[in-house]
Amino acid sequence: MFVFGGVVYHAFFHIIGSEVDIYGVLREPFPLLPLGYLLYLLGIGIYVWNWISGRKKSKKYKLNRP
Repeated sequence: MFVFGGVVYHAFFHIIGSEVDIYGVLREPFPLLPLGYLLYLLGIGIYVWNWISGRKKSKKYKLNRP
């Protein structure tokens, strides 16, 4: 879900787009980029955490089996 949220944030960034106003100031939805990367990192981190803890549980189960 977090990775999907990151994809949505980056899609919104590209849909909204960037522009330079008449004073030469760049206007863009910049906070969407780091938040999207944060969601990627969070989603991948949770996946790896669950994968490692699942492997530990399966090894523990194999060792205690008669």
